[in-house]
Amino acid sequence: MIHLVRHEALWLKPILFFFLVTAVGSHMFPSRSDFQGMIPGLLILSILILLVHLGLYWVGVDFYDLMARSAGAMGFMLNLLFFISLMLVAVWMVFLVFRLFRKILFR
Repeated sequence: MIHLVRHEALWLKPILFFFLVTAVGSHMFPSRSDFQGMIPGLLILSILILLVHLGLYWVGVDFYDLMARSAGAMGFMLNLLFFISLMLVAVWMVFLVFRLFRKILFR
């Protein structure tokens, strides 16, 4: 009887999921006071970025060359991180295969 009830209520899962997603999503949107509180911080951050950019220009540092070098270093680090993640997944897959074979062979 419990097994039948689970299958009969299966149609309710997507409806409940979409209801919860829309309920949470509608309450996570920033309010008017959040946007008003953001304005001073956004102005300070914009002025700070502009001052750093002008300071680097006056000193003689090519900002775009600096950004290109930084992007190159970040690209290397992201590639390294991706490689390590792939290796961890490969090790996990090997352990899963060995565990599966062990269960099959040693029942």
